[in-house]
Amino acid sequence: KIDFLNIDVEGIGYEVLISNDWNKYLPDVVLIEVWCDLTLMSLLSMPESELLKSYGYQLIAKTVNTAFFKRA
Repeated sequence: KIDFLNIDVEGIGYEVLISNDWNKYLPDVVLIEVWCDLTLMSLLSMPESELLKSYGYQLIAKTVNTAFFKRA
């Protein structure tokens, strides 16, 4: 079981996310590096957010370069 997944891969976070077997590995918390100064609302429309939402995750916080998702 994976509790915490931190993705910091210099702009290819979506590619890393789609490579995961989401039927087998569902971390409780996923952090993803974001390279732009986006608001929480604009982060929701990013492909990474859409993908994680489809697996039951919610965007719960953001720091300067990191978006935090938690499984509902």
